[in-house]
Amino acid sequence: MAIGIIHELTSDVPVDRPNVRRQRFTAIFCQTNLIGLRYLREYDLFYFEPAHDPDFPLPDSFEGMSGGAIWRFYVEEKEGPTSVVDSRLVGVPFFQIKKDEGRREIVCHGPNGIYGTLIEKIAQKWPEADNGIADQ
Repeated sequence: MAIGIIHELTSDVPVDRPNVRRQRFTAIFCQTNLIGLRYLREYDLFYFEPAHDPDFPLPDSFEGMSGGAIWRFYVEEKEGPTSVVDSRLVGVPFFQIKKDEGRREIVCHGPNGIYGTLIEKIAQKWPEADNGIADQ
């Protein structure tokens, strides 16, 4: 599932005070399909395509979703309602590729980069804020 703020869904909100600006931010929560995986040096890059749902028209662009998240949910289906038993952060979007016919791919840092390389790079850049995160 892709979760993030989309620029196209952001709008100004009228205000009655001078020099005040308000904006409405709308988050998106949509299903994605993994369509590719690539290893580039120490990074793993995941390519996701947002899944089309006739009840929810996708935005024309996923601009603004950088820093959002791609989650994998593990569910248990029993008699009665389905329940989520676990979830994992599997991608952090940073780029979109527009394809023919309105399709798009969302390029994400994958789990190895998120839980390994990126944490190490953050700890190197800001060692005073590390608090042992890179050792976990």
